[in-house]
Amino acid sequence: MDNLVEMVFTKDEIDTSKRVRNFQQNVGKLLEDYINTKLTDNIVFVGRDSLRPDGVDYIVEGVHWSVKNAWNTDNHSMKKYREDRNINHWYRLNKDGTTNWNTLFLMGGSENEFIEYVTGKNQFASLDGFFNK
Repeated sequence: MDNLVEMVFTKDEIDTSKRVRNFQQNVGKLLEDYINTKLTDNIVFVGRDSLRPDGVDYIVEGVHWSVKNAWNTDNHSMKKYREDRNINHWYRLNKDGTTNWNTLFLMGGSENEFIEYVTGKNQFASLDGFFNK
């Protein structure tokens, strides 16, 4: 641990930061797991297959797709790689906080459902939550 960090932040703050960073690093896997609950016969998940085509997470009727959690989880070389190989790209979260569920290659995914899948909590369990979203 960097001594400067330990001098500026409390142990609790450092531990919380580590937990948040660890969660953020795992959101991509949780996103794939959630999408995988919606798969139909024409969609194949290859994202964790060691023999998958590079950069491909899903194959939908022969079309290759890469899935990312957010607009900023990509780098220029990977973007170029996908473009050169005609790999479609979908990401969940836009820079402004809106989402792209309406453009996902399958039906039925939603931000509310994804949040419930990850947290186990329905954010609209009460009318108060629904009207104050």
